[in-house]
Amino acid sequence: MTDKPSKPKTVFVVGAGASLCYGYPLGAGLVENLINTHFESFSHLVPRVQDAIEFGQLLRQSACDSIDVFLESQPGWLDLGRLLITEEIVRRENPALVLPSQPSQAKDNWYRYLFNQLLPDGSTFDHVWTLNTSFVTFNYDRSLEFFLVQALRNRFGKAEEQAFTMIANQLPIAHVYGDLGPLPWEKREGVASREYGKRWETFELQEAASKQIHIFAGGHPQTAGLDKARRWLHEAERIYFLGFGYHPANIERLNVPWGTPGVEIFGTGIGVTNSRKNALQSKYTGLQIGHPTYGICEFLENCEPFLRDVSNQKGRDEAG
Repeated sequence: MTDKPSKPKTVFVVGAGASLCYGYPLGAGLVENLINTHFESFSHLVPRVQDAIEFGQLLRQSACDSIDVFLESQPGWLDLGRLLITEEIVRRENPALVLPSQPSQAKDNWYRYLFNQLLPDGSTFDHVWTLNTSFVTFNYDRSLEFFLVQALRNRFGKAEEQAFTMIANQLPIAHVYGDLGPLPWEKREGVASREYGKRWETFELQEAASKQIHIFAGGHPQTAGLDKARRWLHEAERIYFLGFGYHPANIERLNVPWGTPGVEIFGTGIGVTNSRKNALQSKYTGLQIGHPTYGICEFLENCEPFLRDVSNQKGRDEAG
């Protein structure tokens, strides 16, 4: 199947708030966790434990709310910082939070909600070809691709490699700042794959994976993930910011096509005050921010263009 339908090109831009329900901290939470870590217990980081303790002290006194901001200003700590980030995040990889045994009790499980909106009852595996959807994520964690592969393969009885290939081609994910390395069905030169929720077998494998994290310390930011993100956004007709903090540097790096005719841009407003909402919508032409109490599922459920798109897509499938 090669022909694409006339469905609008949709890009979901995923921020730290979108991974919160899957066990991961917000940016400020990651900083706090690193500050409060007892680095003396990091025997696998020996002989760099003293460096790690000093790193934590500097981070605390920097008053930074983002580890990326700290490392961009302190490139001498980049290698150790990336190691500590991988250590903090891998401990939070929990398949049971991504695919819970009691889904109804999972709060704001937007992966599941969106999956069922994009692939409604009666869909076939080939329906994925019609979605015209991609994801841009600022998160290091791999929970989104883990969920999509597992949900797709178990729903349609496919092998993991088949599900991954379909997702890579038709539901692609771009990590702007990199990730914690490939999952078992991915191949990436120079870094070993690792199951979701499993630790690295050796320090050397963890160190190699940590280098998959990209910190823009000096110079013009340029990564494969960022290049893809910019291209997809400029091809999009619908853009949804989910769990996004609207940090000016992140927005600037994306080169979002603000105010472009034919492009609709929406974003969650969790915790965004009215004053900040007005300021953001005034600065970024065309941005429409949702209600401050809506989680991601509720935001999408109250977003008419999103509901119209998925409803029209279902109608076209039934007619075809």
